[in-house]
Amino acid sequence: MYAMSKCNENLKLPGGEVEKGRCCYNIEFTFDADTQVAITIYYQAIEEYHNGVPIRYLPQDSSLQSETVHFKRGVCQQFCLPSHSVNLSEWADEELLFDMDKDVYPMVVQAVVDEGDDHMGHSHVLLATFEKHMDGSYCVKPLKQKQVVSSC
Repeated sequence: MYAMSKCNENLKLPGGEVEKGRCCYNIEFTFDADTQVAITIYYQAIEEYHNGVPIRYLPQDSSLQSETVHFKRGVCQQFCLPSHSVNLSEWADEELLFDMDKDVYPMVVQAVVDEGDDHMGHSHVLLATFEKHMDGSYCVKPLKQKQVVSSC
């Protein structure tokens, strides 16, 4: 399950100033991994294909991605990256939703196998959009998931 938690209502800017009303979110989820994985979150991203297989995701702006976090194999692991947040109130309403004509995904979570030559290139991908609630908060709405298996 993918969840968003509010991180800062009042954001501290360089110089000690406080910007009020800025609502940032962290993406959090629990996952199981049968192998070591490297997880990255991309926003406003397109899929880049090679021979009909998605090989990577490219955000429209390099600031619209998290750092890559490495995890060991294990169950009930928590992805939580306090240093990475997104302010969806800065996005236009159409950027929160997937537009099939543009093929830009509002959020992509990619977990890439990070060990063993036999499985390199394998990944699990969640393609998602955001839903705005009546109270102004947001949630993640999964569109589809992909298992990418590289034969190289």
